[in-house]
Order: sequence, then structure tokens, then C-alpha cells
Amino acid sequence: MTPQTFKELLAGYYSGTLTDRERIELSAMLHDPQHSEELKQLFTEDLADPDFQSVADTESLELVYQQIQLQKQAMPVRRIFPYRRVAAAAAVILLMATGTYFLFFYPSQKPGIVRTQDVLKNDIEAPAFTKAVLKLMDGKEIVLDTATNSQLAVQENAAIVKTGDGQLIYKINHSSQADGSVHMNTLAVPRGSRPVQLTLTDGTKVWLNTASSITYPVVFSGSERKVQMSGEAYYEVAKDPARKFYVSASGLETEVLGTHFNVNAYEDEEQKKVTLLEGAIKVSKNGQLVALKPGQQARLTGNLPDRQAGNIPITINSIDAEEAVAWKDGYFDFRGIDIKSVMRQLTRWYNVEVEYNGKITDNHFSGIINRDNNISQVLKMLQSTGGVVFKIETGSSSAATGKIIVLP
Repeated sequence: MTPQTFKELLAGYYSGTLTDRERIELSAMLHDPQHSEELKQLFTEDLADPDFQSVADTESLELVYQQIQLQKQAMPVRRIFPYRRVAAAAAVILLMATGTYFLFFYPSQKPGIVRTQDVLKNDIEAPAFTKAVLKLMDGKEIVLDTATNSQLAVQENAAIVKTGDGQLIYKINHSSQADGSVHMNTLAVPRGSRPVQLTLTDGTKVWLNTASSITYPVVFSGSERKVQMSGEAYYEVAKDPARKFYVSASGLETEVLGTHFNVNAYEDEEQKKVTLLEGAIKVSKNGQLVALKPGQQARLTGNLPDRQAGNIPITINSIDAEEAVAWKDGYFDFRGIDIKSVMRQLTRWYNVEVEYNGKITDNHFSGIINRDNNISQVLKMLQSTGGVVFKIETGSSSAATGKIIVLP
């Protein structure tokens, strides 16, 4: 690093002209403890440099520095690359190695300055526990967090067990006999709840995201295994060559033998997505059938009537598959999405309402944030880009914990 390099990168950040590589380079500099004192001195000198002030005035530079410092407050995160191809990950690893994540507008957007209004004085904490509810065949409902860590019920010839870490596991009980009927259970995770891990009797593992549900047989019988879901879930399907596994969600059907994949089928999302991380799957809808390879995502876009009528083709895109399962590892992945897409994720996780006050620009964000942050910390990170301002209202009269007002 040279003083001139730092000056050029800082000026480029302010003017919105940095390339992806330059943004990564600036991030690495700012987060390298070996250069902290040196960078602080350089910044002080730059404020007095007439050449640099021709690019940005002193007051604006001070606000840029505040913005950068605010962005550095993001929570440290683990490195999560188990399924990424090296070529796709190489450009990102340098940024991740710094231990924090930045939020930037894409190069076509000019980064704004942090607005100083005290609009985030209220706060809402991230979900601390699971509010999931298990509904049995006889209609009995069990709230998992209030249930004891032990056997919850016995249905057919399977025991339903809640473990000490909150998982729900179905275990075949060979000492009991099935009565011949098919028992269906439903596990629902409401808004404002932590995800739940479920293990089915065939050994398949399911992670169920907030505002999601899954209906499944207690014991799989016959020549196939079928479950139905809404919302979002990640699957690690146990291999069984004799019986394929099917997941139905919003009219999309995913067929597998044994593999790892994610299904995002929230009704309030315009795109329904099935992402493959490992193995092979087929996705079908109204006669359309596509096959996916690892790192590919099947998408169905459009409104509900068009999707139901089969007027929209399923498309396949190659993506960084880890983006699809960031929620399972405890992160918001806001790379390449607009403010309304961001707010839908926050609505489900923090159980808040959202109100848009005025015309909101169609800016896109890029960044990853720990989901254990309070909502004010997440909003400050978004607000630090300068494209939007938020106000938090708590004590809502509805079932929500509060309201987020989005201001232009």
C-alpha cells in the first residue's frame, strides 16, 4: 500500500467510480490492523491536501470517513465456502478474510453520505428462540420451545423427539407396530422465529426458515417419499435408490434421490427458486421439466395466476449456491437485490410491518450481514449507503413487533 493508492481509492469510493477489485482492495486496507495507524494518518493528511479537496470537500470527506467506520461495525462472520468453486470464490475471499462485510451500491450508483437524523432510536432484537409449532394428525399442537427435551409423542411406529439443541427428530420404533394408516404432521415456523432443523424417519434432514411450513408423513410408505412445503427450506435428502424424494412448493415439484438443495417459494416473492448445492435434481411445473447441476438455480418468475396457468417458463441460472443458503448459516445475503426485497427478508425475520413513505429509488445493494444483529444495526448498514433512511416504530397494535418506515 502507498499513500497515493489509498488517496485514489478513497476518492474513487466517494465518486462512485471504483471497480469491484478496487472496492475489495480498499476494504482489505481499511480492515488490516497493521495499517490502522498509518491509514488514520493518511486520512488526516488528505483532509489538508488541496489536490484531494478538489475531488471532495473536507466536510464530505469527514462524512465519508464516518460512513466507512459505521460499515466496519458489521458483525464478524464465519467463512462459508464448502460448495463454492474456487474460481467463483477467489474474488470474494480477500474481502471475507478481513472478518467483516461491507455494503456498497453497485458501480452504477453513487455512494451517498450517512444522514445524521436520529431515526433509529427505537430497536427490535433478532429472534432469540424458536416459536415453531408441531401439529399432529389428531390436531394436537406442540410449541417446541415450551416442550420438554424428550419424547413428545409416538405415532404409527415412530417416536417424535425434541433434542437439547431444539432439533425435532423422528425415529422408527421397531418395538411398536404401525396401525396401517398414514399419519401426516405439519411443522410451522412463524415470522419472528429462529429456523428449525427436522430429521424425518428416512434420515432426511430439513432446515425450515422463518415464515415457512412443511407437511410430511410420519413414516414414508409405498414407492416414493413426498412432502409439501411453503416458504423456504434447505434439504439434505437421505439416499434411497428404491424411492425418489419429492418436494412440492407453490406448484413447483422437485424430484431427487439423495442430494442437497434449497427451495425458496414464499408467496410474496415474485421469483420461486430451487437451488442445487450437491447431487442432481429435476424441477417440473405444468409439463415443463428441467434438470439442474450443482451451482444452478431453477427460477419461476411472475404473478400467481400466470404461474398457475403455466404461462411462464422455468429458467436455469448459474449462481453462487451459497447465496441461497446464507439464511441457514445465520446471515442475510443482500447481494444484487433492491430495497423491497431486503425489507421482505427483514419483515419475516424480525416480524415487523413495512411502510414506504414517498418515492423510493430502485437502488441495489451488495453485502452480507449477521442475522443476530438487532434491526437497528442492519438498518444503519443499509442507511450508510446514502440511498435510503429508516424510522423504527415499536409497540404496534397488530401481531407484529413493530413497524419500519422507509423514507427516500
